[in-house]
Amino acid sequence: MGNIKNTRRIDLSLTVLFSLIIGVLLLVWPIQTSFSVVKIVGVLLLISGIVSLVTFLLSPIGVIRIAGGLVIVIIGIIFIAMPGAVIWLISVLIGILLLVHGVRDFKLAQVMERERVIAMLVSIVTIVLAILLIVNAFAVWSIGLRLVGIALIVDALGDLFLGIKSKGFSASEPIDVEYKEK
Repeated sequence: MGNIKNTRRIDLSLTVLFSLIIGVLLLVWPIQTSFSVVKIVGVLLLISGIVSLVTFLLSPIGVIRIAGGLVIVIIGIIFIAMPGAVIWLISVLIGILLLVHGVRDFKLAQVMERERVIAMLVSIVTIVLAILLIVNAFAVWSIGLRLVGIALIVDALGDLFLGIKSKGFSASEPIDVEYKEK
């Protein structure tokens, strides 16, 4: 039982520490942190693509493996060389998706009999936010990442408080008892 308690404490401590570090990084340096994450993903993609290419060279089976490996290498290089472009593209694609949904929702709201005004307002807000995301991707990205950072910090502090107050145990943890017949 003591081993389970120690494992839970270590798990809680690492989770709180990781959440605090990532939360602070996103709060203080949202764009730089996301650039770093994109570059790390790029390195991982590059390594994966190279492994795929080497595997093909060692055992040339299937043209798809070499084509897939080349595509992954190219994407990895783009992620490493142009993290800002990757973030901008993701933001713009999300903005376009939201814009399409907002316009579709607006059209649907026009034919509604009940709650038409609310549905139209929600769709207009979606359209405005989508346009903001498309036009000013980095500012919106920065605000969004700061909010994620704040959420991670609040969650970590809550976990820390609950971990201290509950001594690191959950309510669902089994209780060891001995049964005695009367």
